[in-house]
Amino acid sequence: PPALSADGPAPIVLQMARVDVVVGVRVRPFSPREEKAGGTLCLDMDCTTTALRDPSGRLHTFTFDHSLWSHDGFVVDEDGRRAPCPGGRYADQRHVYDALGRPAVEDLWAGQHACIFAHGQTGAGKTYTLLGDPQNKGIVPRACEEALRPVGGQRQAWLSIMEIYNEVALDLMQPLSEQPRGGLKIRQTPSRGVFVDGITKHRVESCEDVEHAIGPALANQLTGAPQTRNVARAHTVISLELRQGEAAPDAEHTVVSTLNFVDLAGSERLDSALGCYSGCINISLAALNNVIEKLGRQPVDPSSRDAVVPYRNSRLTRSLQTALSGPGKVVLVSAVSPSASNFEETMSTLRWVDRVKRIRPAAGVAESFQERAAGDAHAQKAKLQAEAGAQIGRDIAASSPERTGSPETPRR
Repeated sequence: PPALSADGPAPIVLQMARVDVVVGVRVRPFSPREEKAGGTLCLDMDCTTTALRDPSGRLHTFTFDHSLWSHDGFVVDEDGRRAPCPGGRYADQRHVYDALGRPAVEDLWAGQHACIFAHGQTGAGKTYTLLGDPQNKGIVPRACEEALRPVGGQRQAWLSIMEIYNEVALDLMQPLSEQPRGGLKIRQTPSRGVFVDGITKHRVESCEDVEHAIGPALANQLTGAPQTRNVARAHTVISLELRQGEAAPDAEHTVVSTLNFVDLAGSERLDSALGCYSGCINISLAALNNVIEKLGRQPVDPSSRDAVVPYRNSRLTRSLQTALSGPGKVVLVSAVSPSASNFEETMSTLRWVDRVKRIRPAAGVAESFQERAAGDAHAQKAKLQAEAGAQIGRDIAASSPERTGSPETPRR
């Protein structure tokens, strides 16, 4: 399919009045290695409650929007699809999508931005939750299938796939050997806002188009990669951009909304063998945490230091600034291991997600950069006119003779 031209009309964003942060935790079955080692279950879930038992037997309880039990209670049919047992609590891929993915697609149709983050230890099931497999499709293919169903006529969709490794942004639609030196640049202009300069955007009309694009793109993560490069320590961002509006190519009649699927790098502790890479490899996770914490604060004075959100501290938060700054929906699903051997990593993940859960960004109104600039210009013009009028009034008062009630003495 043809790539999107960079000379296309500048989009505007539909207004909205709320921001949502949805947090979910999902536990997977034992891995073959954990089963071979005789893994012990240390986790339990019930609706919104997640309970983790430490080695001493103490129970640590957390409450989230969704606690998704996918450890057991399922059967595998002849096609390889996992289905919950009757009366069981198993959360299959459809259940996970209905809880976390469908609300984001509804916001996308309404012209609102959304981000779905998959977070957790490497091997905990982040990528499976997002992408799944041919028999058990994840959030991404299900969301794209539903989002692209009404596309046609006045609606168009575009797909881009980016990877951020060691603070270098790469376009996975292109081979690694053809990437620009130093990676893609993230820029900001008054007309386009924050955008990734030079990234490839492909027109998609169906879920099959998306799947055909994602396969080769993820293969580019491995093709030509140096031995020191660990794909598990990279962030993958899949962005589906939906344009809705009049048939005429006029920016004033175009509404654009983006749904970002972010497969975050593994949250486990770093290996000292990584050497110089260990200093930068988790900078995006730390920056994302700082941004979310800042978004949760509501300073009294907008000009205060606390009002500044550090989006520029990492490529990840900078590239997602438009969606994160709101209004929009932010969904975070954390995948955890059920094994007691991974207790420390699971506890670290749950504590981080618990901090995110407490954050509710302030509601606001999304507006285009053109509208914002015009509003600022009108406000400045009104302010100057008021100041000029007041000054003219003072000048007239200063130049007029005092009124004492008696006629002026005529000059001789």
